[in-house]
Amino acid sequence: MASEVFPNVPNGLFSGTRAITSQNYTEANVKNGLQFEAASAITSLAVAGFLDVIFITGSKPVIVKGRNIKFNGLLLSVRVYRAPTYTGGTPLSAFNLNDIAPIASTVTILGGAVVTNVGTEFGAPTFEIGSSGGKDAPASTYSVSGIERILRPNTTYLQRTLNIDVAVQSVCSALTWYEGPTDLPITGPLP
Repeated sequence: MASEVFPNVPNGLFSGTRAITSQNYTEANVKNGLQFEAASAITSLAVAGFLDVIFITGSKPVIVKGRNIKFNGLLLSVRVYRAPTYTGGTPLSAFNLNDIAPIASTVTILGGAVVTNVGTEFGAPTFEIGSSGGKDAPASTYSVSGIERILRPNTTYLQRTLNIDVAVQSVCSALTWYEGPTDLPITGPLP
């Protein structure tokens, strides 16, 4: 009966002998070749020193799915800005998480740029406190499931990581994102 009412539903689904498999967006993005990652590290970030990373979106919107920052000091802050003014920079590699059917990224990432104006801050700053033993302390803005940041296409962004500790520290950062349209809001008639 279930297959007559719902032609694409397998027999037994509603009686418990069959199941529907589901997956989250990130899993689907990886399988479709649309999930990317990049990482950077600095082994000696001076007191009051900062690490700037420029992130330039291409023709597609970008959904930042996760950001993870680790450091070995006591205090660190991370802020994100839109439309910074900068010169120079060295391209950083972006990697597709699908090695079978990858789609090319439209994003450009630069390290070592000289920022003369940070632009407009567009998110709450992250302030992190490390352990008193100086062990690696994770910091994250987007690690909570379902918390994402949607970036405009053809836009330049800045992530500035600032050492607010009283000692030099090492900082490592990793970012993962999806490139493409969102499925919401639905703007046309429902299928």
